[in-house]
Amino acid sequence: MPIAKCALLALAICAQSDRNAFNATSEGIIKPPSWAFSNPLLHPSAIDVHIVTNDELNAVCRFENGLGGGCSFPVERGVCQVYINGGYQRNGVRFKAVLRHEKAHCYGWSKDHKMERGM
Repeated sequence: MPIAKCALLALAICAQSDRNAFNATSEGIIKPPSWAFSNPLLHPSAIDVHIVTNDELNAVCRFENGLGGGCSFPVERGVCQVYINGGYQRNGVRFKAVLRHEKAHCYGWSKDHKMERGM
């Protein structure tokens, strides 16, 4: 098989095996698809952002492995609650990426991070 065909086949297999890897920031945070912010039924009237310690984050978010940068809770009475690790610089790349990721969950992006609509 020619090298070009092998390379294309390897790329296709790799892309199917982990789509989220191709949709991650340089910080390793999964980037939400643009359509995640366009659900007209789930637009929160407010998003409350809580900057918390790592211990508080683990207590609130209940991460299975004890690791995570943030979490969010669905809209209740129009308000979505977002919790972010206080160890990140407020204007840093990681903080902004986690905030965007969690805001997408506020707008209805699924917790399993599907990249295609309707899945």
